Amino acid sequence: MKQILLLLGFLIFLHPADGQYRYGNNSYQKKRFSFSFNLGVGIPMQDFAKGGHPDSTHAVGYANPGFHFEVCISYLFLDYVGVAATLDNSLCPLNTGAYASAYNVPDSFSVSAQGNHYIASYLIGPYLNLPVNNKFNIEIKALGGLVSATYPDITIQPNDFNNPTFQEFKYAHAQNFGYMLSACGKFMVQQNLALTATVSYTSSQIVYPGGVFEVTTPPILQSLTPRTYTGFSFTNMDMQLGLLSFTVGAALCF
Repeated sequence: MKQILLLLGFLIFLHPADGQYRYGNNSYQKKRFSFSFNLGVGIPMQDFAKGGHPDSTHAVGYANPGFHFEVCISYLFLDYVGVAATLDNSLCPLNTGAYASAYNVPDSFSVSAQGNHYIASYLIGPYLNLPVNNKFNIEIKALGGLVSATYPDITIQPNDFNNPTFQEFKYAHAQNFGYMLSACGKFMVQQNLALTATVSYTSSQIVYPGGVFEVTTPPILQSLTPRTYTGFSFTNMDMQLGLLSFTVGAALCF
């Protein structure tokens, strides 16, 4: 987080103070509206990336780096100041090995995850537009809004298929306020087309309101139907979510 703030401060320091690149006939600054689409990698941080066995009031993510994409719409209403809105999405796989180690799952059992961590951010806020020359600009955004998190369902089952005992754990969907800081470089390659490269950091205190677990045991006596016990395993488990992303893409500018 400190490194991101230092980077943003350094970029502002490099910005030419005399404004000599404001509004040339073919300059990027003439383009008020921008729509961009970016793809890249999302790197989990904070509790989201941690392993180990959490206590009864906290959760950890066991999350590995995954796929990240972003859609952003921005409008420059002053020479250097505008407003931006983004939809960010990350798909980060669960580290089943770390989960098995944290919960001391025996070697005779295996851990699997249905799907990935799905993190979605719906953010809006101001941004600074810093022209370097007639074709290259740096945009610095500070956005806030809703961050939602979906934890993958986890199954622990025996490797011996003759033993039908298995366990399933499902976290409730969670959402909370979050923020994002980002720096984006835009290079105009055509009159209305720019290439982009972005680094951003998203943070939120995610609170899972509860979770459900199911335990299925072998059939009783002559019954052919296994017994399934369903219970509510916990309430209000919080997780400090951090996500560092690096993306590249393209922007339409008008």
